[in-house]
Amino acid sequence: MRVDGNAATGSLAEVFGRDVSLAITTCAHCGHEDLLARCIAYVSAMGTVMRCATCHEVLAVVVGDGARFTLSLAGMRSIQVVAAEGA
Repeated sequence: MRVDGNAATGSLAEVFGRDVSLAITTCAHCGHEDLLARCIAYVSAMGTVMRCATCHEVLAVVVGDGARFTLSLAGMRSIQVVAAEGA
């Protein structure tokens, strides 16, 4: 199922332990910077694939069973996450 990046942030929240929908990503392929919530996400029972909204290259892949997760951010040049309040 193709959806926006907001759907993928649930999987990433389990990995990062916090909401990362407002994280800013930079695509390693085309250099496009945008909120993670604006990427294109494909969500299935097997995992989540996030793609750049501009060039459609893979930004990240998350696969997990609830106890263990595998995360690949190979398509991101960088990801900027705002520190939690009080940190």
